[in-house]
Amino acid sequence: RILLTGAPGNGKTSLAEAIAESMMIPMYTVKYEMLIGSYLGETAVRISRLFDFVKSRRCVLFLDEFDTIGKERGDSHDVGEVKRVVSTLQLKMDELPSYVVIVGATNHPELLDRAAWRRFQLLLEIPAPTKQDVRDFIKLFDEAKENGFLGVCVPPFYVHLAKEYLSGTNIKVVTVVGFPLGANISEIKALEAQKAIQVGADEIDMVLNVSAFKSKEWDKVLEDIETVKKACGDKPLKVILETDLLSRNEIEKACLLCIEGKAD
Repeated sequence: RILLTGAPGNGKTSLAEAIAESMMIPMYTVKYEMLIGSYLGETAVRISRLFDFVKSRRCVLFLDEFDTIGKERGDSHDVGEVKRVVSTLQLKMDELPSYVVIVGATNHPELLDRAAWRRFQLLLEIPAPTKQDVRDFIKLFDEAKENGFLGVCVPPFYVHLAKEYLSGTNIKVVTVVGFPLGANISEIKALEAQKAIQVGADEIDMVLNVSAFKSKEWDKVLEDIETVKKACGDKPLKVILETDLLSRNEIEKACLLCIEGKAD
């Protein structure tokens, strides 16, 4: 059980996906808005259903914005329902078998319930980029201008910065969604693509869902590509194939799915 802390955009989600990739198991991402209900007891029921589902399979359960459902129960401003939700969450975490890996992520660790902290065996703080990191990053844009690059690929968090530094040039700003394994659900990838385009991305690269592909769930892989392509509108979409994980026949099949999904 791993808890990741750090500011938005520091790579918590990417690290969770990398863990799933290294284990070659699917990752299920749970967002705050997917769990929180407006009626008394609804949230606790949803949490119970979620944990009943994941404990039947080997997987990584990624709890994003963990502070929203694992917050301190001693907060005098919260109602009894919040306290019951936190208690339910912790009990369900304790019941999970060892083959389910829980990864929690939070931007506000100070809000977490003290008992929730103890549920995690490994606490990792993902630091913000240093000044030298930023200087090295900006240097990439200067090199792109000097060498006449066609495009520069940056993480989604830095799309707006790349767009600013490359304004007045023909260099495209490219970003990646679903990195590194493509294990996120299609709707989340589509939202990532839309948000990136809104802040200036000229092209979207998506990672093929390796877990679904290896499971021969061709329809899901195709639907994944089509969903992100639709979200991209008139912007180009490329699909990244992790070829070192695929056989020659699998690479050919993946290419056919990309063509069918109308990727660029």
